[in-house]
Amino acid sequence: MLIRILLISIVTICFSAANAQTRHPGIKRTSHTTPKPVQPRRMNTFQILTNPNLWRQDFPVVLAQLPALQTAGESKLLVFPDKAVSGTPARSADEAQNQRRKIENAMEQVRTNPTPLARKLMARTTQRSLKPDIITKFPEDDSARVAIDSLQLFPAGMRVENVRRQLGAPEKTTRVVIESEGERRPLILTLYSYAGGAVVFAEADIAPRPGAVDRVILDIPAVIAALEKEVP
Repeated sequence: MLIRILLISIVTICFSAANAQTRHPGIKRTSHTTPKPVQPRRMNTFQILTNPNLWRQDFPVVLAQLPALQTAGESKLLVFPDKAVSGTPARSADEAQNQRRKIENAMEQVRTNPTPLARKLMARTTQRSLKPDIITKFPEDDSARVAIDSLQLFPAGMRVENVRRQLGAPEKTTRVVIESEGERRPLILTLYSYAGGAVVFAEADIAPRPGAVDRVILDIPAVIAALEKEVP
């Protein structure tokens, strides 16, 4: 009787082991965790505007004039490879001349009595005299604008993909259409926003080299507010 019970127990154990192997042959139980998504790089405004792979020698000089431009009532600055243009279109050349004088006076005031931020920005660059002038007919909308030209601000033909390599993916991508008078085809800009929209790289649909940065748009109050916290 005892032998019979032992034989039944052995058969039961062997059957259970074989059945378990049949259900999961050669598979070991392992625990799986879902990998965390890779977060895009986020640089602050100061890091973006001082990246040596994006900007050329005169850009820090223009950057140091942002407090003066804000004093003169400017809210946007259009930065092209060779010039900086007021974001405010004037209705006439006379109105643009009045704004030019305001900007020139504000630049002189900031030079002689700089704000704390202007002092820090000026200390970071070799000072150069900048002379605001007038564009009587800005090509894309025929407006009059104040501009500072003969500058080296960022490389002509700089690629949007290079901006992405340096700064990561933009926080937002949008498109704007700029209409002009007459029958001329409107300009379409694709805008790549960084630092909460304080710095925007723009690609034009009409360009000799597709994929190139046409201009950089600086939101002057937003840039100044960020730099006041970030500039060491």
